[in-house]
Amino acid sequence: MTDIEISTNLGILAERIQSTRDDIGEIKITGARMEARGITFEKTYIAEHAKLASVVDAAHTRIDNQAIRLAEIKIEIYELTKTTRAQLLLLTEAISPLIMTSRVLMYVGGILGTAVTALIIAIITGNVQLVFK
Repeated sequence: MTDIEISTNLGILAERIQSTRDDIGEIKITGARMEARGITFEKTYIAEHAKLASVVDAAHTRIDNQAIRLAEIKIEIYELTKTTRAQLLLLTEAISPLIMTSRVLMYVGGILGTAVTALIIAIITGNVQLVFK
């Protein structure tokens, strides 16, 4: 090889070395930026995770309180149902004799109503005369 070719090849090699140095510099800068972003992400993630954990704990507490309250309400409803059934049984027992009395009174009232109606019709038609002394 001649000096010119060697010089040309050295120039090309120097350019490539410089280009490689520039690329390595850019890679280092990009790596530093990515590391800074990773650190920022990690800090943000830790902070948000702590907030989320506290919110989840509060939600679990509310759910537990609501479950306890629901159990209390179920017990109250069961007791109320039990009391209501007992009261309905007592009312049924109290009303049973009144039902028979009501039937008897309706029968007697029907007979009296029919008799009065028949009397009024008889007076209107002239089949019966009322005499007052």
